[in-house]
Amino acid sequence: MKNLLNKIVLIIAAFCLTVTLFYNPADVYAASGSVTFGSESYEAENNSQFQIGVYLKADSGMGSYHVELEYDNSRMDYVSGAESEANGVITMEGIAVSNEVKYMLSFKTKSGGDAYVKIKNAIIYTSTAGSTEKLEIAQLPEAAIKISGEDTGSPRQEEQTQQIQYTGPFETDVPHIEPAIKMNNTEYYVVDSNQSVSEEIGWSYKLVPGKLGNLDVMFISNEENDIFLLGLVNANGETSLYSYSNSKKQLFDCKSLQMGSTTYIYTSPYASDNLPKGMTDRVISHNGIVYAVKNDGETGFYTVESGKLKIWNSQKTPENTKITIIKKATLGVVLILVILAALYFVIKEIKAVKKRRGLDFDDDDDDEDELEYDDDDDDPYAAEFEITDDDSDEDDFRVNVNFDDFKSNTDDEKDEDKFEREIDFKGFISDDDKDQDDLESDDDEEPEDSTAEDDTTEDND
Repeated sequence: MKNLLNKIVLIIAAFCLTVTLFYNPADVYAASGSVTFGSESYEAENNSQFQIGVYLKADSGMGSYHVELEYDNSRMDYVSGAESEANGVITMEGIAVSNEVKYMLSFKTKSGGDAYVKIKNAIIYTSTAGSTEKLEIAQLPEAAIKISGEDTGSPRQEEQTQQIQYTGPFETDVPHIEPAIKMNNTEYYVVDSNQSVSEEIGWSYKLVPGKLGNLDVMFISNEENDIFLLGLVNANGETSLYSYSNSKKQLFDCKSLQMGSTTYIYTSPYASDNLPKGMTDRVISHNGIVYAVKNDGETGFYTVESGKLKIWNSQKTPENTKITIIKKATLGVVLILVILAALYFVIKEIKAVKKRRGLDFDDDDDDEDELEYDDDDDDPYAAEFEITDDDSDEDDFRVNVNFDDFKSNTDDEKDEDKFEREIDFKGFISDDDKDQDDLESDDDEEPEDSTAEDDTTEDND
């Protein structure tokens, strides 16, 4: 039994160690969702209207959602079906009442050629009240649209490129560099950083010379040179900060956020020329990651949750989630093996205990038998055998068996009963003795006959 307890304790210890090794409270297993089109491709006639279905689904409760769809606005116009549209991007947002939301978007074609629609960004929250947990969306789909007729549309531009358009001058009192540039249908001058820097820049900055298109500009940077900012001013005299990516040659707008005594300026993660390993487009889209610089000049990647910035945790990436799932599956297999091993040892030990108990029981019986019958004098129920020879030379055996101590089990009978039984055994002699007995028997019979004759003679006399 002691060995059994030791084995059970050992198995429990192994189980606890296994759980400790695999358990990680930081592991995140996000419920999954999806955004899909009704078809992988569409066909339409020029100067006609058609519809495209967009389907939002979740494997658990779906809460609020925000989905951005980009379409080819050089070959077709958006008509209706979503909450809003601007500059070729359709926004679908709201709060779901079930695990599925359907949109039917209407478009009208205006040019032939190969057009497209694609999900640019999708965020779906769980249905828990006040939850900031996002459903994991594995894929942002795209659908091709074949429009018949002459192609008068524009070539499709890649996202990472940004065409700098120069425009005519406009009046402003802010020190700037000419000519003006046009972005998102708005004209801007680049603020001359040698003469004016935004008050939002609260750290000890340095100016780094560079190029914006054909313009020679001075970028505002930190000591590590891992972020580059420019000020832009519009015709109304309103200034705003933009970040610039040297690798993508693109500007990204910036926003500021005050959290306690710390001021953050955050922008697109693509403003960083050194994205961390595992930070893919899908990870950025799913987690809503931003790139930010604090008022001490320190930069980092964050997520925006409930109006606050939180340090981005690389453990939440889908790649690490897959690794976590593998770890979880491995843990399950290990636990099953531990349980099976525990059952095996327990059953084996129980069988061994039963076997030992059975042997002990048999040994005890044998010992009792030896004690009972080793010495007849100690056995109260032992029989007394006495063999005596008859004085008359008869080859009979007489055995006197005395049975002592056969006591009655009732309280009324208290006297000892002693039984003596006389048993004659005949026929337990050899064949020679039997022949001799026959002869003696015949001899014995002759005197009886003579006596009988004498008696008859006497009677006759």
